[in-house]
Amino acid sequence: MSGQSGADEKLLADRYLLVERLGHGPTGVVWRARDQAAGRDVAVKELTVTGLPPEELPALYSRMEEGIRAAARLRHPGIVTVLDLLAHDGHPWIVMELIDGRSLADTLAAQGALPPRDAARLGLPVLDALEEAHGHGVLHRGVKAANVLLGHGGRVALTDFGVTALEGAADLVRTAEALGAPDHLAPERIAGRAPGPESDVWSTGVMLYTAVEGLSPFRRATTEATLQAVAAEPLPRPGHAGPLAPALEAMLSKDPTRRTSVGQARRMLGEVTSVAAGRPGGEPTTVPVRPTPTVTAAPPGVGRPPPPPRTRKPRVRALITAASVALALIGGGIAVAKMLSGSHQPARPPAVTQNAPPPPASPPPPPPSAPPSAPSSPGQVVEDYYAAINAHDYRRAWTLGGRNLDGSYDSYAAGFAKTASVALTVTSVSGDTVTMRLDTRQTDGSQRHFAGTYTVRNGEIVSADVRGG
Repeated sequence: MSGQSGADEKLLADRYLLVERLGHGPTGVVWRARDQAAGRDVAVKELTVTGLPPEELPALYSRMEEGIRAAARLRHPGIVTVLDLLAHDGHPWIVMELIDGRSLADTLAAQGALPPRDAARLGLPVLDALEEAHGHGVLHRGVKAANVLLGHGGRVALTDFGVTALEGAADLVRTAEALGAPDHLAPERIAGRAPGPESDVWSTGVMLYTAVEGLSPFRRATTEATLQAVAAEPLPRPGHAGPLAPALEAMLSKDPTRRTSVGQARRMLGEVTSVAAGRPGGEPTTVPVRPTPTVTAAPPGVGRPPPPPRTRKPRVRALITAASVALALIGGGIAVAKMLSGSHQPARPPAVTQNAPPPPASPPPPPPSAPPSAPSSPGQVVEDYYAAINAHDYRRAWTLGGRNLDGSYDSYAAGFAKTASVALTVTSVSGDTVTMRLDTRQTDGSQRHFAGTYTVRNGEIVSADVRGG
């Protein structure tokens, strides 16, 4: 992603010259800056949170600062070093080392899901970093793919310790939505209990599940539905995890007392990578694993069919170490420039009504086809998506991006049962972001209006932030 410079330059604390705006996400803006005292480039994150009442922000920023100060004590190759913490313009600014590479989130968006052993190799340095942090009494509180940076030199590093500070929030749902990635919150945090090391294990499990399955196990169309799924719905059986599946199930036990520890998870992932390298895995690791419920045992509407087959792009074979995995996956750019992209929770257009009966005789979705060599422009993709919806061609809408906005084809198609038509107006297109508004007519004659953005990559909608009602 190209940055913005020039008019945005300013000096912080008479030391850090902001040179280039690299990216932004739900918790702030990331800049490339020049540390004039040390004579080096650094990353500076301006912590700004929208969507919360102004009177709640000082307490939120205070909680963030507390977590960041704790993380600043950590020195580990798997942790992005915090160099300074400033207060400016009424909110915190974090100064960090600048890593040349890209985030795991950007890698997954560009390349698609990972083979299980590659995901395990990338998970190991993340767990190493967490074990180091936990040994110093520091929790991450927000492990997700956007916070895992893959350096060009093969380094895998975890950033944004303490930023997802929910404890003490006046409104959990509202704060979780503002901070992003509510599907990564552990069930005990949603229940209002204090987080612990096991909460970071849960978030890492969600990240790895998403990396191999191509979709989050608990992400739903709204923040409320997502939190409910995390708290109460069973873990969908992994369809593509292979030898990684037992580790995922152990890491994603809803009961934190039965959830596997960081050390046990490391051993399980190590066994997966040992098999990949042709080495014996040793004695099996015994860990408490929650039995995976069958679909028939789940409440109505909870069970989901296995994910559709995934299409992978050509990749380097026989990746043996975490460093070689990172080198094989990353492209150009600066990691902190990209680490926040895709961090908003994808949301289906609210015009889609939940819990409606599926349309009669809805055929299953076809396997996703390979992307065309010259994908349509982002604006055209969104227009084609809604043209398919208006034509009731939900299979085409699914392949244009619906599969990234809901858990299963059946629930996705059923959601349009009460929508008669959708009028789309694209108001602007900037890079891969399409800003638009929707005017919908329901089958009962009522009308609803929405506005927001879609993110489109490689001819497919990958995320959405659409609101209204």
